[in-house]
Amino acid sequence: MAAKGRKTKASPAALGAAGAIPLALALTVGNLTPGGGSNVPTTDPNASVKCAEGIENYSGCHPSYQTGCSVAGKYDGYLNFLKNKEPARNLTPVKFFTSAADYQGLDSQTPKDLAPSNHFDLKDDLAKLGEGQEYGVVGYLYYVKQEGAESSNCELTSPDDTDFHIGIGFDKNVAASVLSPSKETAADKLAVKETAVVVEMTPQYRGDLAPEWTIEVLKQVLGKQVRVVGQLMADNEHNVPKDNCGLAGHEASCWRASIWELHPVTSFQWCNAADCTQDPSGWTDLGSELRSASTTTAQDQAPKK
Repeated sequence: MAAKGRKTKASPAALGAAGAIPLALALTVGNLTPGGGSNVPTTDPNASVKCAEGIENYSGCHPSYQTGCSVAGKYDGYLNFLKNKEPARNLTPVKFFTSAADYQGLDSQTPKDLAPSNHFDLKDDLAKLGEGQEYGVVGYLYYVKQEGAESSNCELTSPDDTDFHIGIGFDKNVAASVLSPSKETAADKLAVKETAVVVEMTPQYRGDLAPEWTIEVLKQVLGKQVRVVGQLMADNEHNVPKDNCGLAGHEASCWRASIWELHPVTSFQWCNAADCTQDPSGWTDLGSELRSASTTTAQDQAPKK
């Protein structure tokens, strides 16, 4: 069972093949080529490596495995490198996306040869489209889901160590339907699946910078208008017809409007007004009540001068 401690260091076993060799030397002599299957913790942004034993939680995963790891040691290392970044909170985005058309514009410029395992080869082309920069999206919260094991998170499975997968859509009526499942039509369900864009909260970002972000508080604002900021990136792992509804000739099983995500999320606000595009004063930080309470407690406990 995964340990719950958030600040524990990686155990000696988590150093894997490095053993007693200094890490810098191990990185020099280790087999760290993509798909090479080394279990040496890596700083190569394109390496895919095997997980060593003893990784108990995200604190034992991300400081050492910047591209994550897996049992097989086969995945897109550069994609995981992007997912595992930790930008500062509340950065000013380059722009806000406010419609499906904004994402369709990105999709139309995405390199046609982008496949599930060649992100590094096309990183310069994707950077020209904004990848790696802070962008925002204004829409409605369609759904939130706790993810399972992924190579970006060293295939850990505890809820504290996995991503929050969040769907944002642009139709107010569809958003209202998710609050009344008994009245949700087949068309509504299809729209939720095919028209939602994805934003993701990572475990290390939540644990280190935003502990007030929980599944419970997200569920409290389902269907609400939201404003989200995060790192723009193309999740090429899902650039296949069975997943990406933005691809021409996509399959009926597709479940996302685009491969372009905000990942990791660095700011999440919900609208505490009728419409925050008309009344911006209604934007409220997710979990702000919890954060305010924590701040107050810390101030109360501080030594009096």
